[in-house]
Amino acid sequence: MKNVADSQKLCQKLGGNLATISTQLERECANDAYDRTCTKPAKTCGRSGNNPCTCRVFVGLTKMDGSWSWYAPLQKSNAARWGENPQPSSFCAYYYNNYLYSESCGHTYSYLCQVTTTTPATTPTITPT
Repeated sequence: MKNVADSQKLCQKLGGNLATISTQLERECANDAYDRTCTKPAKTCGRSGNNPCTCRVFVGLTKMDGSWSWYAPLQKSNAARWGENPQPSSFCAYYYNNYLYSESCGHTYSYLCQVTTTTPATTPTITPT
């Protein structure tokens, strides 16, 4: 598991960035990668308490100058599908069970990379650690 900065560096080494989930197609790809990687107990574990879910994955959504934006391409996020309102003190986002949640950038989770291939398709993958 990595923090956001380390996750982004590793995604860039793969030729991509932390994933953007701003369209229906990107959401479907992210859900597919999530469902292939996460086991049923992990998907149903609670978000609170001392038992963090192993399938919280950082994505490329961050708060800059008070607005949420995707890393690549740098674009404002007007249609993010939040599971709850973002916390004012959080500047990064993770994907969990089909929704986005805000979090401190220093937390460590798995991450979802989006790499553009030579074809128009994009391939998001969750990198377990």
